[in-house]
Amino acid sequence: MRKFFIGILVLIFGMTALSASAFQDRYLTHDNFGLIVDKHERARHFAVCAAIYEVAAVVHENLFDQAAEGKQMRELSYGAKVAVSMTFVAGMGDLDDDAIKERFKATWDFAKLMAETMPATVTTVLEADMSKATDEDSLMNVLEPIFETATICMNNLEFQQVMIDLWRELAMSGLVTSPSE
Repeated sequence: MRKFFIGILVLIFGMTALSASAFQDRYLTHDNFGLIVDKHERARHFAVCAAIYEVAAVVHENLFDQAAEGKQMRELSYGAKVAVSMTFVAGMGDLDDDAIKERFKATWDFAKLMAETMPATVTTVLEADMSKATDEDSLMNVLEPIFETATICMNNLEFQQVMIDLWRELAMSGLVTSPSE
């Protein structure tokens, strides 16, 4: 059964084993996203979570035939993508200048792009890391930092929700659309 599990994981994430992980031993550098000052670093952390949740969704759906859990992971992934976009909006800085409308539009366009591309990049890294697993021991070595990262992401769901609520407020005002639009 374990060899079957390893085979399925390698098949699902069939990336070339020559890829090198950009994150190596740990995918996140901070445990509390609310304490991250730099908007780019905070957005990267949410992007990692979006990718982790997406990988978890695939595993739940394809390996364990758990559609509901897979759907829940996809929803968490979407929420993390919203948090990526809102990190850039919240980090705009001075809102009192004359060009605020143009700056806001440009920021929102950039934020939407980052909400899709940043998690996609991390997903590629995760797939490459998982493709390196050749047996049960190497699979566990690959999965350990992923599990650790998932725990950190889950511990930051409250802050992720704050970012989602900010997006909802701006969406109700008509200032923003869905990050995927």
